[in-house]
Amino acid sequence: MNIQTMDKDLIEGVGRKILENVLEALDYWAWNCSPSTPLETYSSYNSIDLYDAACDFCGWSRAHITEEDLKFLQEMPDEIYDKLNQEYHERLEGVIEKLSEEDE
Repeated sequence: MNIQTMDKDLIEGVGRKILENVLEALDYWAWNCSPSTPLETYSSYNSIDLYDAACDFCGWSRAHITEEDLKFLQEMPDEIYDKLNQEYHERLEGVIEKLSEEDE
């Protein structure tokens, strides 16, 4: 996929699919694999950006994140990446808030 020839809406759409794959992989990891509690796991992932989280799950068959996806995230325009990264953090913060309330 040549990102230079793609429309910004298409780039954002592909980026959003990668974001969803990362969040789905993180959900599975947090609830089924991580030795830490889900709250601790989501909190630790909230301290890194979308690209680094994607790197963690790259090649993991359940995640459907490839080396091409990582390259795509690196090459997309900054304004689109920043928007998706902000959404990544906002969604994690929502989960963290909900889990924190349940712990009270």
